[in-house]
Amino acid sequence: MILSRLFFLGFLSLFLFPALAQAGQLTIAVVQYTDARTAETLVAGFAGAELTEITNSDKVESKDSAIKGGRVLFATTMPVFSESSLVSSTRLGAQRVELSVRFSPSNLKVEVTLQDGVDIGIRKFSRNVFTGSGPLNGSEPTIISIRESTGKTQSAVKGKATLKTYNFSTLVVAQWKK
Repeated sequence: MILSRLFFLGFLSLFLFPALAQAGQLTIAVVQYTDARTAETLVAGFAGAELTEITNSDKVESKDSAIKGGRVLFATTMPVFSESSLVSSTRLGAQRVELSVRFSPSNLKVEVTLQDGVDIGIRKFSRNVFTGSGPLNGSEPTIISIRESTGKTQSAVKGKATLKTYNFSTLVVAQWKK
């Protein structure tokens, strides 16, 4: 009986310990800028940055003007193994976040759903889905997707109507560290 338990523990260690050795930390953030930004500028700005540190508030905290001042819509850090899938949902007040991640050290697929309000009865809510997939760039922050949004809004000041154009750049950024 003792021999069979030792054999079982030894068998488990062959599969469990290598998987734990491949463990790392994955940080995912959804960042929005209130102006159009080029991919080249953003990639250069995030190079060498520590994603966990710069997205640790409502705004991107960086000395690099290329990425400074972005609004952090969502950020999380989680442990991952060499091949991981994760589905998570959380609520804070009237906001809900659903996260779906498929991870391998060479590729990442992410879907982040941000929902404001409560989906009951006639109450209104807004839902934004941010998706992206692509290879990870070592331990550097990697931009998984960029969404450029342009629109117009009308406003009235003292009876005079004006039409304003707005631009948004929304990114899904990820960083994996062993």
